[in-house]
Amino acid sequence: SEEANSSRLKIPKSRRLRSSLDFAETYALKHKAGNAYLLIFAARNEIGSTRIGLSVSKKNGNSVVRHR
Repeated sequence: SEEANSSRLKIPKSRRLRSSLDFAETYALKHKAGNAYLLIFAARNEIGSTRIGLSVSKKNGNSVVRHR
């Protein structure tokens, strides 16, 4: 089922960028790569694990659509 599949795709909170400050610091370093479909920003951290944050453009739909 779709519900069962979506539960496997969750990223633990400890592995996510969560605050505006986290995103702003990452964007400010300007380490990026991408193409027409995806843009990735990267920043080193001192915690020893990779963290991820997703920012979806309004070009992809309204808030409800982007959060699906």
